[in-house]
Amino acid sequence: MMIAPGIVFSGNRLRVTHARGGGSQLLVTLDYRKDGRAGFGPPPKAGRLARRGWDHVHLSTSRNDWFLSDETPLAVAAILRLAAGFPAVHLLGYSMGGYGALHIARGIGAHRAVVVSPFVSLLPAAAPWETRHRADLEYWQGAASSLKDVANGTLTGLIVSDPTLPMDQAHARAIARLFPGMIPLALPGGGHPATRELREAGDNDSILAAALAEDIDGAALLAAHVKARLRLTGAGNPPIQPPS
Repeated sequence: MMIAPGIVFSGNRLRVTHARGGGSQLLVTLDYRKDGRAGFGPPPKAGRLARRGWDHVHLSTSRNDWFLSDETPLAVAAILRLAAGFPAVHLLGYSMGGYGALHIARGIGAHRAVVVSPFVSLLPAAAPWETRHRADLEYWQGAASSLKDVANGTLTGLIVSDPTLPMDQAHARAIARLFPGMIPLALPGGGHPATRELREAGDNDSILAAALAEDIDGAALLAAHVKARLRLTGAGNPPIQPPS
């Protein structure tokens, strides 16, 4: 019988839930940015991870605050207490959640991360190319937001982005400089997030497989992306090819 996720930390801004999978490995996921977010959403369903024997921790936010609040250290501490019992701790985050994953990775002792279309910052001084989500800047002012302060050269994984989107590609390059153990992976035409076409083609497993894998170079995820584009556009309209 599936066990519903339990709340292990809850504040006004952040909430941490834990779904047990009975295994020895832990995946931590984070909310992505959602227009009009008002309060906490339901925790993710635990089925797919539990069937693989993985425990699942999810970090939720009640607003699009990019996980920048005075509750962040408390939420990180709650995750760290759980993570201490696992030999492997992986992270998966999209867009705002990708930034959040990198922001907390060192604090929770993560070994590996897959971040999809992540942001390095919204602050003009750190990301002068970025013009989106200006209303969210209120959460960044005065916050300890710089990924330079939490950069981790030992963190491995993938930085997934669509190279046809200049702002997303600029974020990916900046993050790769801060996290040299992570491999940039281009999914041309994927959009934002770069795995959008995988989801639209009904493939919800390839990104999860990438997040759970220990040693990958992204080849399987790229192949799944190409297959998804062919399915969506038709064999007569081949997918965008990665730049040489």
